Amino acid sequence: MHSPEVSCFLSCSFKPEDSDLNNLILTICNSLDIKCKNVDGGFSEVPSEVARQQIEDSQIVIVIAVKRDKINDTSWQMPPAVHDEISMAYALKKDILVLKEKEVSVTGFLSSYCTFYEFDRALICQNATLEKIISSIHKIKIKAVKSHDLIPRQDATGFFAESVNFLAELLVENGEYIWKYNSSRTLKFSDKFSGKLKNAAWTAAKPDNPQHKITWDAALLDSSRKFTMTTEVEKDEPECLEVAVILDPKPKENDTATVSFEYKSKYLNPIKKEDIPANFTNRVGSKTFDCLDGFLPIQRTKNFKGQFRFPREYKLRPEDIYTFVASYSSGVDYIVESEMDRMKVNIEDFGGVLIVTISTQSPLEGHVYGLAWNIPI
Repeated sequence: MHSPEVSCFLSCSFKPEDSDLNNLILTICNSLDIKCKNVDGGFSEVPSEVARQQIEDSQIVIVIAVKRDKINDTSWQMPPAVHDEISMAYALKKDILVLKEKEVSVTGFLSSYCTFYEFDRALICQNATLEKIISSIHKIKIKAVKSHDLIPRQDATGFFAESVNFLAELLVENGEYIWKYNSSRTLKFSDKFSGKLKNAAWTAAKPDNPQHKITWDAALLDSSRKFTMTTEVEKDEPECLEVAVILDPKPKENDTATVSFEYKSKYLNPIKKEDIPANFTNRVGSKTFDCLDGFLPIQRTKNFKGQFRFPREYKLRPEDIYTFVASYSSGVDYIVESEMDRMKVNIEDFGGVLIVTISTQSPLEGHVYGLAWNIPI
């Protein structure tokens, strides 16, 4: 699925010496599907009036605060227009990220209501600096899409997952390919929990039947004491299914419960090239793929193990698989190299049956641990 677009007002200097820096930040924003606009001339209104309207129409505000007027030997002011645009954004209750050049002063009221990241312009292209800037920009984007309806929001106060096991299989049933997902979560409760345990599946290929249903099942496999489990379907649409589990009596501190979910549909991933929606590709870093799948933690998890199985008839080869870890909003935003180094990957070919196993400890919430591939011809 596509990463959702977020609209952004980019406050910056338009002096020629700052153009390279502006272009770098714009490139990062574009790669994260953050669409920026700013006051760059050509308007009949005065710039401040245009800026206010553009800020009001934007979901977030990103500021590049560079050195302008010198205050003393170690301190500089940012451009006055940039300072004023921050004030406008605050008055309009916008989430604001300020990328502040080293030695730019933010004393006073500005420092109390903006998120800041300080950079040294001489080191701007070093990997460590770029990673922090990308992370900062991504975090403010997440605030804007936190209610996206394709990611179930789990109130995980009072419990965590000791382990999560996930299996995705492409099966051949009655001469037709179909996807089957199985997962189990062993949950440990650290406090009394009276909420719902949520899980979801959604299609990556558009169903050709408006009556299509993702079939599902849920079960309580094990528990530290006797619970009765009930389920509620919170959303049942051709392209999305959300299920909630309720335990009775309410779990309390030190209780454990292992809950499983199963989903089946031939649309959970595209199977043939023609299943891919027009003009649609999955971007993972600098590459694009027909399909991607994986595990997205929605609560704190200690141990994760996932397995993906492709039948011999599908003719997928080990070299066709690209494994990755990436920050995720409702699509891949950016690759996290440090997490890729931690994730264990094993790809095996059993006479044409391809099995990919990935595992990690303490996966990051809001990140997808998975694989991408192109459909064999």
